[in-house]
Amino acid sequence: MKYYWMGNQDRAIEYMERAVEMARAIGHVRGDATCLSNLAEFCLEKGDVEKAEECCHKAMPMLERLGDQGFIANTHMVYGMIHHKKKEWKEAGREYESAIVMCKEIGHPEVLAQSHLHYGKMLRDKGDPEKAREQLTEAKDVWEEMGNEKRVKEIDELLEEMEPPKDEKPIEDNDNEAISKEE
Repeated sequence: MKYYWMGNQDRAIEYMERAVEMARAIGHVRGDATCLSNLAEFCLEKGDVEKAEECCHKAMPMLERLGDQGFIANTHMVYGMIHHKKKEWKEAGREYESAIVMCKEIGHPEVLAQSHLHYGKMLRDKGDPEKAREQLTEAKDVWEEMGNEKRVKEIDELLEEMEPPKDEKPIEDNDNEAISKEE
């Protein structure tokens, strides 16, 4: 995980693949499943959507048999990210919402915040800035409660990027109604 959070996806993938192999070698089903869920996220960050999806497909049945709600929620979030990459908006939304509901039920704030973050990014990319801001604000609120200043700053920057330019002044049309220049 350290390499992933430091931005070294190649090394993170290498170590997580080894962790999956080791878990399988000793028959540790929970280790296999949780490492696959993490590996899916790492592969997705590198752009390997196919491998990420394959890892999720392998992890989810194991996680469901184990009843590991935290990693089931995490895997729903990763499925949402996969559908986002594929521009399958409805499927992505359903997966993010599943993750959010589960995280609220079990009290898993980190995955809850990440799910709101990724859901917000998906809505932004889909072209729904209002709903995107709502999701990003939810993520920010959770990270503020956790005291995670770095993530709060990240959300503030995303929200700022989504704001229209402040120097743009409305113009008036022939009916004397204010309209923006973009209309």
